[in-house]
Amino acid sequence: YIYNAEKKGISGYIHLYNDDWAVVSADGRMDGSLPAIKNLSWSEGLIKIPLENTFDANFTPRLLNQLISEEATKSEFKVEQAAKEIPVIKILSIDGKPFIANTGNAPIRSAKKLISIKIAIDKNQHQVDEIRLYQNSKLVNTIENKNGLPPDLIFQVNLTDAFGQENYFYATAKSKQGFDSEKINFIVAYDGKTDEKAVLYLFTIGVNEYRNPKYNLNFAVADATGFEEQVKKSSQGLFDKVVVTSLRNSKVTKASIITAIKEVQAKAKEQDLFIFYYAGHGVMSESTNAQSQFYLIPHDVTQLYGRDDLLSGKGISAGELKDLSKNINAQKQVFILDACQSSGALESVAVRGAAEEKALAQLARSTGTFWITATGTQQFATEFAELGHGVFTYSLIEGLTGKADNGDKRITIKELSLYIENRVPELSEKYKGTPQFPSGYSFGNDFPIGIIK
Repeated sequence: YIYNAEKKGISGYIHLYNDDWAVVSADGRMDGSLPAIKNLSWSEGLIKIPLENTFDANFTPRLLNQLISEEATKSEFKVEQAAKEIPVIKILSIDGKPFIANTGNAPIRSAKKLISIKIAIDKNQHQVDEIRLYQNSKLVNTIENKNGLPPDLIFQVNLTDAFGQENYFYATAKSKQGFDSEKINFIVAYDGKTDEKAVLYLFTIGVNEYRNPKYNLNFAVADATGFEEQVKKSSQGLFDKVVVTSLRNSKVTKASIITAIKEVQAKAKEQDLFIFYYAGHGVMSESTNAQSQFYLIPHDVTQLYGRDDLLSGKGISAGELKDLSKNINAQKQVFILDACQSSGALESVAVRGAAEEKALAQLARSTGTFWITATGTQQFATEFAELGHGVFTYSLIEGLTGKADNGDKRITIKELSLYIENRVPELSEKYKGTPQFPSGYSFGNDFPIGIIK
């Protein structure tokens, strides 16, 4: 328990599960490792709300620091009131056949590639902000409540054997308060066969030279190129071919990034892998917390702070990344951001660290994809002349050469993420005297991205 002496009451709780942990405040906020968060629920009488279902609204990086410093908490989280506002959905049919829940989750079989799923909003339709459909943990379709929703909603999806014959689906509704409805799970076994081998679509971006020279970086281009070359080497034998797109310096614009990703959207199939690597600036806008967004900063953004209109017009927002990701058919997707802050942003970054981390965690969770970021804290992504790279990307390349392998000669995305989480603090402390801590958000399925020969 975390006891607030001034208020003479419990302000929060610390939960420990082996190597996993969670901190939960009395007003509903949370922080911690994902397995711990997934294992906890709010309950009141017969009402139960998993913490995970309030992630978008309540995830708060560095919450323990806030509670220990005795910052004021909001009113106590009311489980009964929250339950009244959470939508309820149900599956009506799958490929035209009525769906019967509670059948032991036995798979539905289909030899058809394209199937339809009909979903109904059973309760609190007026509270629905968005309906989401996930396939093998990745977001594949959404329907937003912009001008009202019909009672029945139809989703079209392609089946795949990218992770085996069985396709695991779940649907959820997000409320206007940021709470998720209970997941509706079902399995569709694909009796067809994907004849084509998997393709790796590798998109790397590096910006050293900004139109405003005070934002220039030293190793972003070297980082992007080094990562690209190592991925091509490590992935040989895993994929039928590697399709590479590279953007550097002045060629990095919002239009060029979107055009390149849309080319992937037009070609990628469900069995493919998409890796997006970005080395450059990444910032939070200065809007209110409810409207603030994380942005990737192309070459032609001349002011990082104080011009949200400039960020919106020329930057790539988290919301845009979500839509771009959703519309890529590849079931396996990895986003790697070496998003640096330069000395020109020193006075502004301190208040944005937690907001940035929250935005990226929400983005990873909502898309069901892997996100690895250089720094989700108030630190700067550090560059070292001795290494010839930023410490984050240097560690990535090290991991891909085989150092992240657990002994089976295959490097998976989770192994790579774990390796840099341990290696980056070690290297940054060695060369700078201060450890830098990367962040990894893994809401998707694990899969190999390299092999060791």
